Amino acid sequence: MTASEYLASFLIPSRGHAERLAETITALRSAAIEPRAVHFVVRADDTDPATVEFLVAEDARQAGPIDGIIGPPTERERLFLYYNRMAKLARGRWVIPWTDRARLSRAWDVALDVTRADVALLPDASGAVALTREACARLGGVAPTERVASWIRAVAVAAEFSVAPVERAVARDYGLGGPLTPEEAAHAREHGERVRAAERKASP
Repeated sequence: MTASEYLASFLIPSRGHAERLAETITALRSAAIEPRAVHFVVRADDTDPATVEFLVAEDARQAGPIDGIIGPPTERERLFLYYNRMAKLARGRWVIPWTDRARLSRAWDVALDVTRADVALLPDASGAVALTREACARLGGVAPTERVASWIRAVAVAAEFSVAPVERAVARDYGLGGPLTPEEAAHAREHGERVRAAERKASP
C-alpha cells in the first residue's frame, strides 16, 4: 500500500442533496486546522445533475482534494456497497464513512492525527468511527451491512485491532449507527476471528 497523501478520506454517498453536501464538505474543511489534508470521495447518481454539477465545479475551482464516483442508482437499498467502492479511492491515512449531513467539532484533524489505533471512535450518540486505510484493507472493505459503524466496532474487537477514542473531536448527526442484527453480530465476530487467525498464521 502506498503512503497516504492526506490525513483523512471522508466517504460520502449523496443523492438529491447537493446543497447539503456542499455545506457538509465546507463545514468539515472549515473545522480543520489543515483543510488541505482532508480528502473527500463522493458517490453520486448520474440521475442527480445538481450533485454531478457540484462535483465538476469543486474539481474546477480546486478548493481541496475530492474524487467523484458517478454511476446509475442501481444500489439504492445497498448503501454499504457504495462505501466499499469509495474506500478503494481513499488516499488518507484514515478512512471515515460519512454522510452528507454529519459534522465534526473544531480542530478535529489535530485530534485525529495524534490518535494511535487501528480504529478511532469519534464521540457521538450514534457511534461515529474512523479506521486506518491499512485496517480497511485488512478487513477487506468497510462493511457488509448498512449499520456501518456498529460493524466496524464489532469486527475490530473480534480481530483484536487496537481501538481508541479521539480526544476532543465530537461528531454530530452521524446517522450510520444502529445495533447489528444477531446474524450480523455473528458474522462480524466470525470475520474478525478469521482476519486475526490469518494474520497470526502469516506472521513469522
